[in-house]
Amino acid sequence: GLYFKIRNTQNDLHGLWQLGKGEILKPEYQWIDILQVGGPYSVQQNGKKALFSGDGQQLTGFDYTRLSYHALRPEVISAGLPNQKMTLLRLSDGKPIEAEVYDEVRPIRDTDTGYMVSKKDQFSALHAPDGRRLTPHKYTFIRSCTKPATPEVLPGGRYIVACAAVYTDQGP
Repeated sequence: GLYFKIRNTQNDLHGLWQLGKGEILKPEYQWIDILQVGGPYSVQQNGKKALFSGDGQQLTGFDYTRLSYHALRPEVISAGLPNQKMTLLRLSDGKPIEAEVYDEVRPIRDTDTGYMVSKKDQFSALHAPDGRRLTPHKYTFIRSCTKPATPEVLPGGRYIVACAAVYTDQGP
């Protein structure tokens, strides 16, 4: 996993070289971020970012303002769009996990489970660590629960990952 970012001194463009593999990306890009050892890589050109596989194959177009990866969500890339929206991409092929965009995607506060919350039109939905949306966007908030459920309350093999509320005239 020893990488070298290479730079063409004539045009100041960057490439990527890996010990044992050689050149992965030619020095044709403004910037390169190694999101995970072995790929994928976030590559910037003309101020936009694209996702490239571990062997240097382009997975997405240069459509994104930000591409980020987190170890708690090992199958998901968070992608920022030019209109200040976000989407979730599969790490394996760069395709959207859901055919939708969100105002915001973030982890559930105060947890390290990998579950995420997306906001869309002021309502929240819960996502699994693999990016799949588990609930509709109908909740006022979704957050970690302070009271754990007892085993007799939940069916076998299930556990609580978050608590959600919908506000009405009578309260949450």
